[in-house]
Amino acid sequence: MRCFIYEVNFLFFKNILLFLLESGVSPYNILRDLWVFKYDPSKVRERITIAKRANSKKIMPWMVRCKQSVFQRYLNRTKETNELLANRSIEDYLAEKLKCDMDMVNYIIANNPSIRNIHITKLQDSLDYFLSLGYTAYHIAQAPRVLCNSLQTTKERMNEINDLDVKLNSLVILCKSKTEYSKHLTYLRRRKGIKDSSKDLITEKVNSK
Repeated sequence: MRCFIYEVNFLFFKNILLFLLESGVSPYNILRDLWVFKYDPSKVRERITIAKRANSKKIMPWMVRCKQSVFQRYLNRTKETNELLANRSIEDYLAEKLKCDMDMVNYIIANNPSIRNIHITKLQDSLDYFLSLGYTAYHIAQAPRVLCNSLQTTKERMNEINDLDVKLNSLVILCKSKTEYSKHLTYLRRRKGIKDSSKDLITEKVNSK
């Protein structure tokens, strides 16, 4: 319940509402976050103005009520995004980075729309990593979800596979669950004649009795 809204000074309410609408905040997002009306209009105007000056693509009510540290982190991320994209769309960025046409980019995003929500620096780090290993837009298109994975986990898995002297022709296995990935790794090890995990050790002990 948002009963406090009935106690908000009407002039304050009107001032904040008009300013939010003029700043591009949708009525839907305002209704979903009525807590913004608990703040002084000057605080609302200050936070939103700072966000707009930082070229924030989407102004939201939470920017007013969040902690200063959270707001500053958002501003820093916005700055990084603007510097990397340089007024380009995420589609243009991917096309240039992967050296592919827009049809390929649209295919990648259509198969994993959440790519749009990845912070640009994380996306860049993941792309740089795969490109440095010789993978192309074609490989990314086969397994676009790999861009959403933790890069640390991806590197750990790649290192385990590389230790087996195996070159992945597809990145799909990197997108699998921990259980599915472990099964595939066990398969690769056995194919290489390498005994894997404690299961093999237990089997040896049972057979030796």
